[in-house]
Amino acid sequence: MSALQDLVDERPGILLVLGWIRDKSRFAAYVQALPPIYAAFNGSYLALAPEAQVQRFGSQSASFPPASVVVSVWPSLDGVKQFWHSQVYQDVAKLRAGCGEFYVAALSACVSAKELNIARPPNSALMLELDSREALAPSRQTSIAHGELSSLEGQFPSAAAHLFWQPDSEQSGDQSALAFAFPALPI
Repeated sequence: MSALQDLVDERPGILLVLGWIRDKSRFAAYVQALPPIYAAFNGSYLALAPEAQVQRFGSQSASFPPASVVVSVWPSLDGVKQFWHSQVYQDVAKLRAGCGEFYVAALSACVSAKELNIARPPNSALMLELDSREALAPSRQTSIAHGELSSLEGQFPSAAAHLFWQPDSEQSGDQSALAFAFPALPI
């Protein structure tokens, strides 16, 4: 197998961020500084949802307040951690100090980068299911990532997560879940 094929088949890393923004004007400087850093580490957004565009489902959805959600994709789980701990990102992260509260975790994708690019079924919502079990079984439509979370900042509200595409008409009521109520951004 070629080195290029190895890169295509490697499982991407997923960065999950739940955020409660209190100072939007100061936070804007941080957001504007991110694109070149994402590009330098080969990261891209899968979904961005301000608090008002996130729908919550399930009996546990009231256990934490509504949050803005960011889901980004990286070449690997190690790539997520290299980005997060890099000096260039840490310098920019100072711009958001005091702007809000953030829970950040990383998760390994269960599909290759190539599969991730074609995995979204038509008319589907991106769902993030949170659970306190060590790992969730991929029980929904098209799984992107599932398993134990690697915490990077704050106290993420669960130890495990399942990120998947699901038709809008079949939203889950049996777990704590977040659905992005807008078309996700292309990778």
